[in-house]
Amino acid sequence: MVAHTLENTIKAASAVRAKLKERYGNGLATQLFTLDSSVSYGTGGRRKEAEKAGVSPQDWPKPTPTFLDSSSRALLAKRFLAKLAAPKGDSASKRFVIAFGGHSSAAAHGNFFNQSYAFAFERLLQPVFKAAGLELVVRNHAMGGTGCVPSAYCVANVYGNDLDALSWDFGMTDGRNIDHAELYFRQAVLQTRQEGEQLSSSGSGPQRGLAPVMMLAHNTDGPREDLLKYYVAAGFEVAGIRMNQVQGGKKCGVRRGRLRWALVHYVESS
Repeated sequence: MVAHTLENTIKAASAVRAKLKERYGNGLATQLFTLDSSVSYGTGGRRKEAEKAGVSPQDWPKPTPTFLDSSSRALLAKRFLAKLAAPKGDSASKRFVIAFGGHSSAAAHGNFFNQSYAFAFERLLQPVFKAAGLELVVRNHAMGGTGCVPSAYCVANVYGNDLDALSWDFGMTDGRNIDHAELYFRQAVLQTRQEGEQLSSSGSGPQRGLAPVMMLAHNTDGPREDLLKYYVAAGFEVAGIRMNQVQGGKKCGVRRGRLRWALVHYVESS
């Protein structure tokens, strides 16, 4: 039964990828929606060191626009396998809950609320989750001009204590305040650890209290990347997008510059 469900899910995911390629062109879609499992956090600092050491530019470390390291990918796969294996009557385990926070771009100011990238994410991926027999629940609690600290103190009340993933858009209001990001995700871990049995990170048996996937959009591959590296080393799932690395060129058929915000979280489920 699980094997049949996986087959249907893979077909649905392939259809989504084909849709993205049709919409954005094969070159741009490949650039944006192909995840590199060999993620290198903190690339910016190492690039400067390589430059000072006289390393040839083509050999400098290069950050990827989107990231989901191999450890986080494996943990995310186990999370989904636990949901697929859960009994049909267990509605809490048969759903994937993701909440989005951030400033005005995440709240879709200047657009309708249902045009925010949170709900673009929902519309794009609902068929995939349906094929997997899972309910996709998307919550957008972004507010214009706000940083993450106020929300950090009441994550469970604002976003819910049943989260599988939590995202924050660090593209503008939080600047380089790494301590803000640390507080936000630490409180997310403390306040939303799910009840019920889930697969352990080692795969050896069930584990209670699975923390949500930490997802973020940000505009630097500097100090905040060191924080991500710390969380990955501690056994947490981390994913997201580097906004300053998302650019289109002539080969992609678009003018060079930042792409529209609605693209941001498509990638986190590719």
